[in-house]
Amino acid sequence: MSKPISENAKVVLSYLKENYGVNTTAAEVGEATGFTLKTIVGIVNGLVKRGLAERLVVEGVEKKVIQATKEGLSFDPDAETEEA
Repeated sequence: MSKPISENAKVVLSYLKENYGVNTTAAEVGEATGFTLKTIVGIVNGLVKRGLAERLVVEGVEKKVIQATKEGLSFDPDAETEEA
């Protein structure tokens, strides 16, 4: 069984789920969640490795966009921690 995601990752994933389809950059995620850009990059790296988020190049957007994957949209972090 994989390691449960951190509380900070839960906050970021929740934000990405709520804003699915919106072209959101790391800086915007940081601004919305209160985390520094450095922290967001680390959290997103972990979410990407787990297949819960992805970075996309979107025409007309200077920076890469971060969005939840299909797996991320259906992922329930609270159910995962209860099983552990």
